[in-house]
Amino acid sequence: MPSKSEQTEVACFGGAHTDLIAQAEAPIVMASSNPGTVNARLGGVALNVARALSNLNRTTGLVGCVGQDSEGDLIFSTLANDGIDVSQLQRSSAYATGRYVAIEGPDGELSVAVSDTRALDHFAPAHLGSALKAYADARFWFADANLAPALLTMIAKQPERPPLAIDAVSVAKVWHLIDLIDKIDVLFCNLAEAQSITAATFASALEAAKGLAETGVKSAVVTNGAAAVGVYDGAKCVEITVPPARVTSVTGAGDTLIAGTIDALLAGKQLPDAAKTGIEVARRKLIQ
Repeated sequence: MPSKSEQTEVACFGGAHTDLIAQAEAPIVMASSNPGTVNARLGGVALNVARALSNLNRTTGLVGCVGQDSEGDLIFSTLANDGIDVSQLQRSSAYATGRYVAIEGPDGELSVAVSDTRALDHFAPAHLGSALKAYADARFWFADANLAPALLTMIAKQPERPPLAIDAVSVAKVWHLIDLIDKIDVLFCNLAEAQSITAATFASALEAAKGLAETGVKSAVVTNGAAAVGVYDGAKCVEITVPPARVTSVTGAGDTLIAGTIDALLAGKQLPDAAKTGIEVARRKLIQ
């Protein structure tokens, strides 16, 4: 298994934490206790993308910040066992490993979530600078908007860097990207995030992709739940139908779509075809 950062094909920058996923057995009743199941697992957008790429036989490395606690130990040991390079993963003595708590309905769709990213919020710029140098020879970089704007700027403006994909993460975090739109090689976002970026309203992901094209982004992939995906490849916008799937949980599916798309781009596919591959990889994740 790879252990040196110079062997890494894709460097992933951003969230690494634990997920606590609660799924209700019946339609959720607000302000009340709802019967259901609760499961814990590793999470974080960058972590999920790194693991999904590793499962697709890409050598990956993860850059972020976790606490000096049992959860941080688990992230280190699990990723190392997966063959993912963790040499650039920072440990914080001041902040605990982040946590993401999500509540899903019986259909697996997300109802609400809370993300504690305080450790990542205090990720040291000097540590990031070292990581950027360590992964300068990677074939692709991925970052998520959980990172502070100053850190995303460091990544996006790094001289002679490889292609960069960024995930907008949430409506609450899209402002981290506003000043970097024209520096992003591939932007991944959902319909709501695209609307926040453009300050416009769209009826579909295809319309959103057209709106993003006008912002100066080099290319974009816009999702909209089970509806069609909109793709802007730098020259044109296309719509890609999403095959029906019996959803067990949507958590992490978008991250898997990103990984599948990046894997296909590295294999030489153009973005629309790469996004189709990403959709299929995510579909397999959804029906697990």
